[in-house]
Formats: sequence, structure tokens, C-alpha cells
Amino acid sequence: LYYVGDNAYPPHIHFTYLNKDNTWNTDSFAIIVTPEVNTNTFNKLLKSNKYLAINADPESNSIPGTYNIPYNTTKELDVLIENLVANNSNFHKFHKLYETPLIIYSNKNDISQRLVKKLRNKGYINVIIHKR
Repeated sequence: LYYVGDNAYPPHIHFTYLNKDNTWNTDSFAIIVTPEVNTNTFNKLLKSNKYLAINADPESNSIPGTYNIPYNTTKELDVLIENLVANNSNFHKFHKLYETPLIIYSNKNDISQRLVKKLRNKGYINVIIHKR
């Protein structure tokens, strides 16, 4: 996360562009990115207890030590995440719910992306994805 004072911002990339006259545009822009981790890093993060690992696939079993929130859930995401944080004694609560570190996985990358999109739309900013 990127903090300015008490405000946290999601991982993002700043950029500008070259004008047609070969001068740099003086405006800067930013796009939000979702970091991706491989299986080795995913396993290390899972063991660290610093992330809530969430299976987004409603049709596959969760890896032990992870949780299941299907990408197509109709339940309130805030309530689901809040309950996971509250009921996980190995995980400390963050000051702001939307800063909770989440790692999303599934057997199909497009399913993970769908849950990530829902979380981003709700305002979650500390989300990474396990890319297989």
C-alpha cells in the first residue's frame, strides 16, 4: 500500500507520455494494478498469516488455511471479510477494513479476477492475486 498521512492508496503505477513534438507531457496519470504472485510466494504468504487467502471458485475445495468467498456471492462482502478477520486468531485487525490484506485464488484465473473486481469496486485496496 501507499500511504500519504492516514490515507492508504492501492498499488498503482504513475505514468506520463511523450507528446507528438517529442516533449514530455507535464501531466501525470495513475492506474491501479493488482499484484500477482506465483505459487511459491502464495505458499509463503499463506504461512505468514499476514494475508487472508480466499478461494473465489464456488466449485472447488479450498486449500487448508484459506477461506471460500465465491466470486458470484450475493452476500455482503464487507460482512464476510469482517467475520473472517474477527474469527481468525492468527490475524490482526486493521484499522480500516478496506486495508485488510487479501490474496485471491482459484483454479481458473478469470474467476479470481471477477472477485478482485468486486472487491476493488467495494473499495478494498490491499488485494493481490495468485496467478497460476
